[in-house]
Amino acid sequence: LYEIGTGVGEGYFDSLTGLLFFLLIGRVFQQKTYNRLSFDRDYKSFFPLAVTRLRRKEMEFWNNGVMGSDARPDHPTTPPLHHSSREERVSLAQLAVGDRLIIRNGELIPADAKLCSGPALIDYSFVTGESDPQAVESGAHLFAGGRQMGGAIEVEMTRPVNQSYLTALWNQPAFQKDSSSTLDTIINRFSRRFTLNVVGIAVAAGIWWTAAGDTDRAAKAFVSVLIVACPCALALATPFTLGTALRMLGRRRVFLKTGTVIESMARVETIVFDKTGTLTATGSGAVRFIGRPLSETEERWLYSLTRHSTHPYAVRIGEAIARDHFPETVRTFLETPGKGMEARVDGHEIWIGAASWLASRGAEQSGHSISEPSSLSTVEPLNDATQTTGSEVHVAIDGRYRGKFVLGGALRPAAGRMIQNLDAGHELALLSGDNATERENFSQLLGQRSALHFNQSPLNKLEFIHGLQRGGRKVMMVGDGLNDAGALKQSDVGLAVVEEVGAFSPASDGIIAADTVPQLDRLLSYARAIVRVVKGGLAISAAYNLVGLGLAVQGLLSPVFCAVFMPLSSITVVAFSSGMATWLGRRMMPLKTEDQP
Repeated sequence: LYEIGTGVGEGYFDSLTGLLFFLLIGRVFQQKTYNRLSFDRDYKSFFPLAVTRLRRKEMEFWNNGVMGSDARPDHPTTPPLHHSSREERVSLAQLAVGDRLIIRNGELIPADAKLCSGPALIDYSFVTGESDPQAVESGAHLFAGGRQMGGAIEVEMTRPVNQSYLTALWNQPAFQKDSSSTLDTIINRFSRRFTLNVVGIAVAAGIWWTAAGDTDRAAKAFVSVLIVACPCALALATPFTLGTALRMLGRRRVFLKTGTVIESMARVETIVFDKTGTLTATGSGAVRFIGRPLSETEERWLYSLTRHSTHPYAVRIGEAIARDHFPETVRTFLETPGKGMEARVDGHEIWIGAASWLASRGAEQSGHSISEPSSLSTVEPLNDATQTTGSEVHVAIDGRYRGKFVLGGALRPAAGRMIQNLDAGHELALLSGDNATERENFSQLLGQRSALHFNQSPLNKLEFIHGLQRGGRKVMMVGDGLNDAGALKQSDVGLAVVEEVGAFSPASDGIIAADTVPQLDRLLSYARAIVRVVKGGLAISAAYNLVGLGLAVQGLLSPVFCAVFMPLSSITVVAFSSGMATWLGRRMMPLKTEDQP
């Protein structure tokens, strides 16, 4: 500017153009990285949500009124709710306006819809904060984010999923914890002082060299310090490492709410397990009924009731007795977490659940004691994947005890190795809603020093977690998202175990596929390694700034070189962070064959 204004010298802007060029390259790189790190993902990539939809060909069958001469005499004139052969589990990205969805007790409505079969009892507390459920009749409009609190209902989508509130539920204040991050705190404290410190150093360098009589070096040092100082590298170290880790875990079917959950996992001291569906595989083993054999009509009643629930026991029983039954109309359905469910089916009162719950309701015993111990196979140590266990679900019809279903289970493959690895560095505990017939088995599995509690209600589990936290322990709860919702929310890290990763559990910090549970020890090791990577990225960034500022204050760096050096520092930190997080993920948590892209 001086040369142009005075007419002396060549007056070219080559240095200034080069400076701006490299600074803008750095700005573009920074913007690209932040776009890549955007965690406010749209509904398709936000979470692998899935819902139950009537199959398209089935809907065409009903919509076209194709009954024909092959129709069965007992075939209903409207699409039956939740007949397994007519259902399919699909992701939200596959849904379209006009699809018919089955929403069971406790499930969320994924999009604005019309109620086709009711009545419904909708809890809109996630959306409006209103705690009282609203009774809704058939034909009414339902808003996305509502939770069905009664039996299964059928709805027809009226708006696309991406125009609803569902994806915002995961971050609703009602489900937030104190997610303070030590790493973020360090960075925030440093960042508040970064600009003032850099400006102070630049001014001091300029004054120093001016006092020394070297004004050219004073100007160069002043400008070079301002350009070479790079808060970007420091700011990118944490989010880029955690963001890469989230993507790596997502491919391994571990879906965490935020990157700060990884840091919380690295600090976990106590791990509390649910039993059924967590350490044991709910889909393993047979479902047997002990008692006077059920008639076909009674089976149909029980099938109709169980198909209204998403509880693993109800799902397994429903699948075991489904046969060719068409469900009856279920009225006054009510499910009590940790206890059981009840409803009127074909004019009969059906209760199904825990023995103590049926006994408290006055179920009459006829030939079989509700509380008698299971007469299954002998109890043996749970030390391999083929060892079976049994859970009991008792049945009463019209107030009279009818018998019990025994659900065979098996310890998940490699669960014993996982427990052994975790026991070396963590305190372990087991909370189960089942009876204590398997105490000795799980005592051998978890170790004598582990706390084992059976016949636990959801409130008991929550209080146990709270008690550990009052003792100063950092607690992780691993259980299903239904009976364990309170414990998952109370714990420092709550992982909901699901057989289908499409399940939605906003009370948890993350969702883990059931067959990934045996890798929990590797998951925690990976979390600790990721924290070390973050600290390594911060160290690289700090070293860059110290070296760069040290050279710049001496006037040894030109502004153009600083403009080139600045984005290189960000590239170095990003490459280190994402590269190490990816390499560690592949090394510590290798993909299974079925998970390979």
